[in-house]
Amino acid sequence: MSLNFKYKKVSDDISRPIIPLNIRMGDGSLVKVAGLLDSGSDVILIPKDIAEMLGIPLGKSTNEIDGVGGRVNVVKSSIMASLDDGHKTHRIPHPLEVSVQISGNVFDDILIGRIPFFEEFIIEFDENAKRVKLTPSHRH
Repeated sequence: MSLNFKYKKVSDDISRPIIPLNIRMGDGSLVKVAGLLDSGSDVILIPKDIAEMLGIPLGKSTNEIDGVGGRVNVVKSSIMASLDDGHKTHRIPHPLEVSVQISGNVFDDILIGRIPFFEEFIIEFDENAKRVKLTPSHRH
């Protein structure tokens, strides 16, 4: 069972692999957010304001990580998530570790990096068709 997502147009000539991510809240409800599937990013990075809006609990110890925008301070947390392409749903059966950005050059979007997300799926980017295909890896 694969999930297929069309790239989202962000300007007249640029489309990106932005996919919907359903985050399970503490009360069991789902909130749909969009994240840029970023093979160049090591972690799932969530801006602090989005994390606070979603009620994601923030860890207490701060770490520094390097990125394209320079060094940023983050705190670790975790989320329960699922994906839905409009035809199929895949629930990730365990928490995903995320880094919540608390300072530095703050991005507006959630970045869905390789660790641990890319371990959950075999991911195929098709730049010509402007699509991304995610096939669960069944590693668990």
